Amino acid sequence: MIILGLDPGIDRLGWAFIKDSEEGIELIHYGLITTDKTKDSTHRLGEIAVDLEQLITTHHPDIIYIEKLYFSVNVKTAMTVAEVRGVLKVGAALQNIELRELHPMQLKKRILGTGKGTKKEMQSAMKSLFKIEGTFKTDDVADAIAIAYIGILEATGQM
Repeated sequence: MIILGLDPGIDRLGWAFIKDSEEGIELIHYGLITTDKTKDSTHRLGEIAVDLEQLITTHHPDIIYIEKLYFSVNVKTAMTVAEVRGVLKVGAALQNIELRELHPMQLKKRILGTGKGTKKEMQSAMKSLFKIEGTFKTDDVADAIAIAYIGILEATGQM
């Protein structure tokens, strides 16, 4: 089974593929989709849709997990992330791939033991779990890895 974890954002969208096989849980590939900040949001959402299709075509995930949207102080950011989530949902539907959602606090609680963990703690946990050298350019990638990890545990009944 292969899981695609996505941490939605219009500037940066973290993604990670995790596989469960006889050898155990393995981080296959991870990265960041970035969009051209000089373009309007319609163009940027299109960039995300194209990049998502390429990722799906390359790695063939069985299930896609994304972070649930929760309202923060910045309503404008929340609205933009909602639009990105819409693109991700349509992309999954067009490829006939099941999409599931995880709440950020639930994710932190499962990884760190508390729903109030920091981004730095999440990065450290993912680096340790998957023996990743160096640092992440942004927290979006570490979050995507965590989403995929919890997704594979949930999807395979290990959680």
